[in-house]
Amino acid sequence: MKPSAEIDISRLEREAGAFEHGEAYRAMGRLGDVRIGVGARHLAPDETVFFIEVVVPFTSGPRADLEDLEKRLRTLRRLEEGGFTPTLQEDGDFVCELLGRGEDLQREYERALTLIGAR
Repeated sequence: MKPSAEIDISRLEREAGAFEHGEAYRAMGRLGDVRIGVGARHLAPDETVFFIEVVVPFTSGPRADLEDLEKRLRTLRRLEEGGFTPTLQEDGDFVCELLGRGEDLQREYERALTLIGAR
């Protein structure tokens, strides 16, 4: 699924405030097996933080392909250099997150697409 272009910031903020766990998330698409999404965390009645999440799987299958691993590592480095915080999950996926303000979310999302090679 090609990554979506438009982010409804108001909707994310409303949903984060309405959900019991205080977080709303929207999957925006994927480039190969790299997934990208955006979300909002409701921290207080008047405080919401927005985020972009990029999920980079460690491998694309059961066999180790060194070229594929190097490509994934380059993507992770670009994301980290771009301000994303990569965290290795138990399932072997790297979740890279960038926190920001609502007014910057669309611009930062477009930049994230460039970093993962979608643009």
